[in-house]
Amino acid sequence: MVNGGTPPEVHIDAELVRSLLLAQRPDLAGLPVVPFANGWDNEMFALGDDLLVRLPRRAIAADLVVHEQTWLPLLSPHLPLGVPAPVHAGTPAGDYPWHWSVVPRFAGDPAATAPQLAGTEEATRLARFLRALHVPAPQDAPQNPYRGVPLFDVVDAFSSRRMQLFLDLADRGLDPEEIAGIFFRGMDGFRWMHAPVWLHGDLHAGNIIVDGGRISAVVDWGDICAGDPACDLSVAYSMFSGESRAAFLDAYGQDDLGLRGRARAWAVHFGLAYLASGDGDPMITSLGWRVLASALLP
Repeated sequence: MVNGGTPPEVHIDAELVRSLLLAQRPDLAGLPVVPFANGWDNEMFALGDDLLVRLPRRAIAADLVVHEQTWLPLLSPHLPLGVPAPVHAGTPAGDYPWHWSVVPRFAGDPAATAPQLAGTEEATRLARFLRALHVPAPQDAPQNPYRGVPLFDVVDAFSSRRMQLFLDLADRGLDPEEIAGIFFRGMDGFRWMHAPVWLHGDLHAGNIIVDGGRISAVVDWGDICAGDPACDLSVAYSMFSGESRAAFLDAYGQDDLGLRGRARAWAVHFGLAYLASGDGDPMITSLGWRVLASALLP
């Protein structure tokens, strides 16, 4: 959940949201509709005190909302943290061309706006959430060429971004060669040899909601897909450090050889991606620096 700078491809405002609700959920149309947030792919409007309306703002995101509408209602009953399974799966109508959703609104704020969580309790809770999520996915689960794939598949993007940011990294005291070493050790190590498992796909501190120091929900599931769980485990480097990170990895368990090395490799890959494509969003830029600095620590 970020405030993205990419211009929308359709005009979305409260009047449009209300017209969609009047046509498809008139029982909700009388609630106040207030702009809430926008990201690269979606606009969000608060609907009353407890709901959000989530609408794609770009054609490239239209299928992602359908993925959420299809799969989150099936997964959410088995997950021990809140997830935004749609209250209503909206369909195209009038001048609005894509599917849209009404989803629960969870108390709290993105973890990216707060310091990394300390202590082991929340680390253990998030690890248990991921163990519940990371079960074998069906054959018709969404595929994503940028998430959960073998690291070799994203090496060109990683290398390009590292060179693009080489001087910025050095200026911040982050060794570009050490970053490369983390990535290539993960890539050259053991691969995921088991069945693809369900992944959130975009799991970082901006998509984890914390309320009163406790994780209350995991949001923004547009990149839900199947693949190597190391992709999601990279969240260890945006959420935790030191003992809490060790507790997260220990609580997750899993005896797959190379899993932790791949998770660290995904962390530096994502850290560079946040910096290179953050469109000036301060939360995403800050998250990129946080992840890289955290991944470089022992």
